[in-house]
Amino acid sequence: VSNQTSNPEEDRKNKSWRPIPSGRISLRTALRLRWTLLVVCIFYSASCSVLVEGATLSAATIAYNELGLGSHWIMRSVINAVGHACFIFGSTNAACAGTCIPPSVHP
Repeated sequence: VSNQTSNPEEDRKNKSWRPIPSGRISLRTALRLRWTLLVVCIFYSASCSVLVEGATLSAATIAYNELGLGSHWIMRSVINAVGHACFIFGSTNAACAGTCIPPSVHP
């Protein structure tokens, strides 16, 4: 949702079937959904013992889309690597129910 709301004009030109350009959802409603999902993600990450990973992924998404750091290839690559690491560490920790990393390393 973050990606779709960051540049709806591009989607209007290239991917007109998507929800915002096709008028199935307004940009304002999509933005509300985007920020609501961010809060849900943080709380859900905390409930799964992966708050650090969820918060880091959320921060990386904000940096990429809202702060525009995804526009340069180096930062885009770094942020994508951070995102992949969050998925890997987060899914591993969630599968281990928070027991994979010692408490001294992972709060």
